[in-house]
Amino acid sequence: MVVYRFAVDLSTTAAMVPYVFCSLVEGALFLALTRPRDGEWGGFRLGPYKPYALVAFIFSLWTVYGSGPQAGLWCLLLLLVALPVYLSVERKEPSTG
Repeated sequence: MVVYRFAVDLSTTAAMVPYVFCSLVEGALFLALTRPRDGEWGGFRLGPYKPYALVAFIFSLWTVYGSGPQAGLWCLLLLLVALPVYLSVERKEPSTG
């Protein structure tokens, strides 16, 4: 049961990492696009960027926090180990698209 719990926590944390960064970037875009330019306030131009990114960011962080520190550190370690492998594969086969 302990191994199953660790595997579930690790996979949950690994799945939430992209959500954390994507919602953070969408929140930054929301703030950047609603900022006044040249001293004139043009109102809120929401477009596709909505303040729901803040809710998604908080939910993702809460999920990572709920998985525990052991799963979080293992996820960080595995992502750091996988980074050189990804870079070497990307260098050998550049994308055409």
